[in-house]
Amino acid sequence: MNMKMTLAAVAAVALLLLAGCKQQAEGGPLEVSTYTAQDSTRYAFTEIELDYPTGGPAVLVDSIRKWMDETLGGTYGGDMEDGQALVNFYQKLSDDELKSEWEKLRAEMEVDEDDPEGDGMFSIPSEDHTSLKMDWQNDFFVTYNHSFSVYSTGAAHGLEGNFGTTFIKEDGSRVTWNDIVGADTDDFQALLREGLKSYFDVETDEELADQLFLYDDHTLYNIPLPNMEPCVRAEGIEFYYSEYEIASYSSGTPSFIVPVDRIRTLLSERLQHIFDQYPAEAGGNSKMTHRTAPF
Repeated sequence: MNMKMTLAAVAAVALLLLAGCKQQAEGGPLEVSTYTAQDSTRYAFTEIELDYPTGGPAVLVDSIRKWMDETLGGTYGGDMEDGQALVNFYQKLSDDELKSEWEKLRAEMEVDEDDPEGDGMFSIPSEDHTSLKMDWQNDFFVTYNHSFSVYSTGAAHGLEGNFGTTFIKEDGSRVTWNDIVGADTDDFQALLREGLKSYFDVETDEELADQLFLYDDHTLYNIPLPNMEPCVRAEGIEFYYSEYEIASYSSGTPSFIVPVDRIRTLLSERLQHIFDQYPAEAGGNSKMTHRTAPF
């Protein structure tokens, strides 16, 4: 009887260890390989760089690969195991589109192909840079940076941005505005004002109002939510506004990171559950911060 009980106990422990190993593997690190493609021609410079998932939880790898395809246009249709083929496809697609635009504009401007002095603004080629790079991960989240810089021949200036997208390792889903359940509250509006004051380095409501474009019934106490989804950084939850979204082009891309302890009660149950599992990492400094990211 004792021997049977001992064997049963050993078997139970073994099953628990196997289950623990399986759970750890499912939430293990994401492995990536970097793939790039670029080309420089008379009419355009195009470049794409991806940290393409090559190993890790299957549901996470599949989700990120699909997101990359969708982000770049959603028209690839090839082997998703081949990251380089995907990069090559979208780089060529971008190059073909910019060449078509360049030729159309030259025809409309009646540029003489045989007159090198007649190129004028066409001497500056268009540019399209896209980068999807893994920025940070822990046992629960993976956050990618989506950086882009675009310029069209003849334009006054280009546009650029650098924002994050976060995936939950457990099921491969993304963090979205649905995870900020208190986004329509006065408490969240107060966080928006505080974060934007941090970005613009101002202290008063009046100084902040001078920095923002607030139209269509939006006021300093009813600031529109960013168009971009929030993301999780090591320091907390980041909120990001694109160029021209709430401020002038010269203001750049207003963004800020709210420490988790400052926003925890406004988060969805699934995010609260995750953050409750590592409070020491998610806590810390209660001060707003923002990234200064090169493009």
